[in-house]
Amino acid sequence: MADPRASDVRVPIDSDILHMILEEAELETHKACSLVCHKWLDISRKFIFDLVVVRPAIPFDDFRLFLAAHRHVGVHVRDLHIHGSDDYNHPDGDLPPRRVDSWTLVEAAKSMPNVSSIQLRTVILVDAPDEAMTGVASLVGPIKLAKFSMLRCPYGYDHASASIENLFYLFEAETMQIDLRNSRAPWGPASNPHDATLNTPRWPIRHKHICLKAILDAVQTPFVFLTTFLVPGSLRRLHLAFYHWSHLDEMARFLQHSGESITEFTISFAHALTRYSANHKPSDEEWRAYNFSSLRNLSKLRFNLGSPLASHVADRPRLWTDTIGIPKFLACFPSDLPLHDGVAIDSWYRTRAFAKQSLRYVTPRPEIEGALFRFDNLERVTLYSWSTCNDAEEIGAEAFPRLWKAKKLHFMHEVKECC
Repeated sequence: MADPRASDVRVPIDSDILHMILEEAELETHKACSLVCHKWLDISRKFIFDLVVVRPAIPFDDFRLFLAAHRHVGVHVRDLHIHGSDDYNHPDGDLPPRRVDSWTLVEAAKSMPNVSSIQLRTVILVDAPDEAMTGVASLVGPIKLAKFSMLRCPYGYDHASASIENLFYLFEAETMQIDLRNSRAPWGPASNPHDATLNTPRWPIRHKHICLKAILDAVQTPFVFLTTFLVPGSLRRLHLAFYHWSHLDEMARFLQHSGESITEFTISFAHALTRYSANHKPSDEEWRAYNFSSLRNLSKLRFNLGSPLASHVADRPRLWTDTIGIPKFLACFPSDLPLHDGVAIDSWYRTRAFAKQSLRYVTPRPEIEGALFRFDNLERVTLYSWSTCNDAEEIGAEAFPRLWKAKKLHFMHEVKECC
């Protein structure tokens, strides 16, 4: 007689319990579980296809055909990453660069009804084909996402600027993070930068958070397009990162258009301003013309310094940017800014080449301190650094002694990106 303890007894696992188990499991476990039965397959798919990365060796058209043929897969995609080749940091760097147009991205997103984030990395954004006009006409509104990010263009290329405008038109994201160009690229754009957008927008364009990185003098920005079509009052957070101190008139008009609703403003401009000031130092009239005064409802203001707080050399010459440029920038804002979340300053505590040496000479920043104390509601100034530093508080206290004495100075020992 057979031992009943040796019989094949299967205890079903509740779907919710299996879901909780798979949430903590690795991808290989998800794949193995998908082979158990149809029920487990349905649950496993959610985790297998939650994040989809299109590698450089996979043609994007093949991926789109896959989605069209497997509708049951597309519904599970939450995050889509599209990677192109890059000679500098990718084993597939010998592949031809990946080119994608904005309308193709829309068609892919329509096959993934629950996608919330799209990221392009080392991808060239090109103009949409003429036949895309028909598809755009059939849209009733933009594709809505939590985040859209376009990071770095492949070395030696540039994006078609009109296609960047199309992104702001065809996608509505809580965060739009756009790297305008690979700063090392010495060649021209991928297509005519003066081509028109796909169409005059037929719906209101709203974005809560816009991050524009690598703003260069020779590359067109979406400032004019956003000034024309972005719904006033929709923008809450703005991050501008300048490689060149340029497009200032366009920026000024955009700030005048959208500045009142912005509550968090980050500007990375110190190095661009330092290079610019070597040939021309902005006058007080020019500073006023930048329209930073339109940002009158800021809860948080963040900027970067032009030089490290400490150096291995005594009496190191002080930069115009830190002594005059940044104080004049701060003077542009109304003194009654709300600043509920304070002011944040990005800097290196030490020069990178001597970050581990104990000997240091701190350069005080009295001009910046004076400009900060001008704000009526200033309660907190936080120092962020791109490197860890064991004596960060000592360096910060020497660089900003008035803030330290007033107990308004705080320190972040880990880098916290704003976007």
